[in-house]
Amino acid sequence: MKIFRFSIFVLFLIPVCCYCQPKNVKKASIIYCGIGNDVYSIFGHIGIRITSDTDDSVYNFGTFDPSTPQFISRYIKGNLDYTLSVENYDQFISPYEAEGRAVKIYPLLLTDLEVDDLETGLHNIYHSASRYYRYQFLANNCSTKVLELLESVLGKKIIPPDYNLKSTYRQSLNEILSYNPIYRFPVNCLLGSLGEEKLSIISTAYLPDSLIRTLSETKLSDATRKPLIGNPTSILQAINGLKTSNADYIAVLLILAVAIWSKSRYTFLFTSFFGIVIIFLMLYSSRQEFAYNYNLLLFNPFDLFLFFPKSHKRPILLFSILLNIIYIGVFIMLSIAYLPLILINLALIYIKLKILYSPTFSLFYYR
Repeated sequence: MKIFRFSIFVLFLIPVCCYCQPKNVKKASIIYCGIGNDVYSIFGHIGIRITSDTDDSVYNFGTFDPSTPQFISRYIKGNLDYTLSVENYDQFISPYEAEGRAVKIYPLLLTDLEVDDLETGLHNIYHSASRYYRYQFLANNCSTKVLELLESVLGKKIIPPDYNLKSTYRQSLNEILSYNPIYRFPVNCLLGSLGEEKLSIISTAYLPDSLIRTLSETKLSDATRKPLIGNPTSILQAINGLKTSNADYIAVLLILAVAIWSKSRYTFLFTSFFGIVIIFLMLYSSRQEFAYNYNLLLFNPFDLFLFFPKSHKRPILLFSILLNIIYIGVFIMLSIAYLPLILINLALIYIKLKILYSPTFSLFYYR
């Protein structure tokens, strides 16, 4: 009888003990890594962190292998694959601490079930062929993949911000490149017609900064319409000394002043070189940001003939000036938001007209 009573007591005790066991609570968050000094870090980075009592992992869609054969040429051509990787949180943070970059954690305000679904989605991607994806800077990168995953997991629960964006790809790039103006000039020269395309709520997420801005204004369609992400926790403060600057504007003005004063024919070597690079990227690369580049009117390869003293210059000069004049119309019509380009164009028109109407009409006296 005592054994029977004891058995009944144990049977009632088991559910209570099981109920008292601490639950392994999982949380999800977005890791925002600030901009850095190196070319691969000038736009920042995004990761997804999944934490529990026993694990702390970061899923990173921005992983690439620099030892890939023909890495640079494949990157330029647009057929380089990036991959989703998983690493420990401390390992993920360590390089950003060494580079002095800011790191913030934005909690995802999801239910336990939604966090489980998010982790399952990440796990399925990591263990499938979709772990690898064809990288496209403006459309398929570490930021866009995060938004794509959240939309696939949460579906119609996401209520995106309801407003019209007025900025373009070029304007958004120039805004963030103001912290690294040394890259702003070449980016604007090589960016094609896509630069003037208006951004949407979805397309703006191609930059980590813009993705955070979008997610912070996104709601969830529950009873409270709570935000998708909460207030950030600052993990690392930026100590890399980056500040906004217009050094590229100043450099362009100084170079133009020297070019106009010195009357050097090497000016045409510079402009034609940029034109050749633009043509090469338009023909060789499948990356959409290089396509249909109107800057070819500004940096036209025909200027190369003006570098050589014995070339027939009048037809070339007239044609080159015509292209520069057409560029003025294109610049105004498309509202190309980068002033140095039109300043270079106006300076080139001035130099070419001086040559065309010089008494001797010769480049021999140009250094």
